[in-house]
Amino acid sequence: MTNRPKSKRFSVGDRVVTKPSLSVSTNAHQHKIRDPKHGTVTGIVYKQNKRGASHPYIEVHWDNHSQVDLHAANRLWMEEDLNKKMKDFRESLT
Repeated sequence: MTNRPKSKRFSVGDRVVTKPSLSVSTNAHQHKIRDPKHGTVTGIVYKQNKRGASHPYIEVHWDNHSQVDLHAANRLWMEEDLNKKMKDFRESLT
């Protein structure tokens, strides 16, 4: 296993949102995109899987919530990129 440099995708104090998720109804053509949650990064933790590879997890204090949640970094976007990425996400559904 090589020691690669850790990614600096998020920093403490950054504003983030969750990636959109779909709520699919019985009709295959109806998709409802859930509104993303907005929050502030309070910390970054690296956890190892059972094979020894470390993955970044982000501690996020969500707006309108009192507690801090831990989320995998690949499930979050920067808040400033939300409009562009949502447009790309909607285009990928068509």
